[in-house]
Amino acid sequence: MAAPNAGSPPELTDLIKRLEAATSKLEQFARSAAAAPPPVAAAAPAAVASRELPTADAAPEVPEDPRVVTAFDEEILQSDALAEFLEMSARLSGPVKDQADRIEAGLKATRTLILVASRAAKPASWPTSADSQLAIKTLRECIEQTVTIKEKTRSSPFFAHLSAIADGVPALGWVVVAPKPGPYINEMRDAAQFYLNRVAREYRDKDPHQIEWGKAFTATLNALNKYVMEWHTTGLTWNAEGVDLKTALDQVKAGSAAAGSSRGSRSPAGPPAPDMGSVFAQLNVGSAITAGLKKVDKSQMTHKNPELRAGGVVKSTEKAAPAAAPAAKKKPARMTHEGAKWIVEYYDGVHDLVIEDTNLKTVVYMYGCTNTTLQVKGKINSIAIDGCKKSGVVVDSVVSTVDVVNGKGLQLQIMGATPTIAVDNTDGLQLYLSKDSLAAEILTAKSSEINVLLPPAEDGGDYLERPVPEQFKTTIDAKSGTIVTVPVEHAA
Repeated sequence: MAAPNAGSPPELTDLIKRLEAATSKLEQFARSAAAAPPPVAAAAPAAVASRELPTADAAPEVPEDPRVVTAFDEEILQSDALAEFLEMSARLSGPVKDQADRIEAGLKATRTLILVASRAAKPASWPTSADSQLAIKTLRECIEQTVTIKEKTRSSPFFAHLSAIADGVPALGWVVVAPKPGPYINEMRDAAQFYLNRVAREYRDKDPHQIEWGKAFTATLNALNKYVMEWHTTGLTWNAEGVDLKTALDQVKAGSAAAGSSRGSRSPAGPPAPDMGSVFAQLNVGSAITAGLKKVDKSQMTHKNPELRAGGVVKSTEKAAPAAAPAAKKKPARMTHEGAKWIVEYYDGVHDLVIEDTNLKTVVYMYGCTNTTLQVKGKINSIAIDGCKKSGVVVDSVVSTVDVVNGKGLQLQIMGATPTIAVDNTDGLQLYLSKDSLAAEILTAKSSEINVLLPPAEDGGDYLERPVPEQFKTTIDAKSGTIVTVPVEHAA
């Protein structure tokens, strides 16, 4: 290597010395590597070597999950409702958390069963055969364990919570129900509603988070029902051209193991090994290593020219505007009667919908309607108005609850009586009450512009409108550590 020039700066001289030391070590390493005997495998032809040495790409590929499975992931396992329910249950801890963990495990077991069914033909003896019982074993155990937790902790202060979950968890058994698994889920949800109402009454003034917990559990069951109604309307969906159930179970089990193995064995490919000959050639250049550097004139130095600093930002090239997303396909409107449940969905601009065939077990679910009017006659169990806009509902009497969720610009009139009206995440609701419904409890959360219209004292009079408070003031008692929250009163 050439010696440093006498006029070289000290920094360059030091750099060249270090490069010379590195070159000596690399040359010594190269000579020792060249003197070593070649390995036996090196004599093998390249084709044979590549055929005998497995690579990461040779790992078995795991087939992608079908849409019926990924939809379950998106709408149930990854839903906000389930996440909120699990989080709030964890805060309550104890047996409530244990039950919630069983619910989560049961839903994951349901996901596995849906994947198995997507690959298998429906067994003639479903769900009583030995293979069928093996397929639903984990799910059945989760349901049984959830109920057992409640039975073993009857003295718990959260017994109403435990009873609500225990009454609702059989909804996970929809996989063995045909031809109407959706209404079955709703029946289990309604069974749980009795204890959820008790939780709401007990904690209304003490801890509103308990009420939110109950709503999260109800929302989870509603999401499950919605998924089942879309993908498994008449029962668990099977593959008419699939393999037998035992083979499908083995495939899913093997696929899970292969997925775990491939994830553990694959590693990112490293950069190619450097060409040592090129490294030596560049190091042997010596002081000429800096010959290719461009000399910067003072007029080009940004620290000496403020105008360069002002305009030195590199502007990114303008990107083409993204193509507009295709408009969502409008779903067809429908009003169906399934068992004890009426479903009214996706109506727009219709004002003459009437439900007359009702009884004390009837449940009405109105979803995704816009500028629509619905009248429900007779005394029913419950009604839920979900995701509707600029719509009106008239109900005679309700035994359980009236739920209004995710609404905007709604009108609701109770002609008879109802014990509870729950309003959640709704902007704009005109609630008309009758004299028989003045004792109703009105529960609101994350809502605004809620007005209650009280019946006139005399026939022919005007309704008296009263707003539901939206602003609250919270104070803390330093001595007792209690928190007191009251509505904010504005002076006229």
